[in-house]
Amino acid sequence: MVSQLKHLWPSLRAATTRAPLRIMGHSPSSEQSGQECRSHSTVRNGRESVDQLFKYCSSAVQAGSLTPFPSKHVADTMTSLLNGVTAESLGVSAADVPRRGGRHTVFFQHILECPSLSLCIFVIPRGSSIPLHDHPHMSVFGRLLFGEMQVRSYDIDDLTSAEVQNALYYGQPVRATRAVHGVLGPDPVTYQLTPTFGNLHELLAVEDCSFFDVIFPPYGADGRDCTYYSTLEDQSTEPGAVLLQPSHPPEDLSVSQLPYKGPAFQW
Repeated sequence: MVSQLKHLWPSLRAATTRAPLRIMGHSPSSEQSGQECRSHSTVRNGRESVDQLFKYCSSAVQAGSLTPFPSKHVADTMTSLLNGVTAESLGVSAADVPRRGGRHTVFFQHILECPSLSLCIFVIPRGSSIPLHDHPHMSVFGRLLFGEMQVRSYDIDDLTSAEVQNALYYGQPVRATRAVHGVLGPDPVTYQLTPTFGNLHELLAVEDCSFFDVIFPPYGADGRDCTYYSTLEDQSTEPGAVLLQPSHPPEDLSVSQLPYKGPAFQW
């Protein structure tokens, strides 16, 4: 279970989606043909985007450019490549969402994990959620592949101060500010979190959903552990302010692996 929990990460920052190819037609046969052409084109273009993304990740790891605070070039390249990734190109669909599970039931497909990078797909049944958790000194670029997902994210105030670090060490409550509260989907969307924006988040599947994450560095690297939090009432009058209490993961949290059916990562 410890190794599975290391895979629990993500949040959002920017939302960009590619407009679908539009094929004109009026007769039923023409419409059907157009849908087939659009489907094949989407899969082909998506597969090319996945291949390009994997190649870029491989070269970026070897160049040492996947840092917790990536350069604008790295961020723009990741976002651009992810915008072309589709559920079909990664071999995942709504049919892969298991019907079993409870309030905190999560499934993942492992693609790659190395000291510098982790690639994985998460599948969450409707009504299930990933509890509020952090990504210590990590960046995440990801893409919602299908479905709708409610995101609540926060950032701890004065995270680098000795006082806050001491409070976290002893499991004491810390003040945080709301970063993003909203719903992603149903259209595919690309998102990003950084060490200083949207770093703590909770994800709730409004509908069956799946998302693909590129994480660097991964959990476990340099002692990075996933910490869970619960929200406490904050008497502050500041808008978006909240108290976060480090806590244990919910007892009903279940993380299970599913087979990955997409293209293999090649170094």
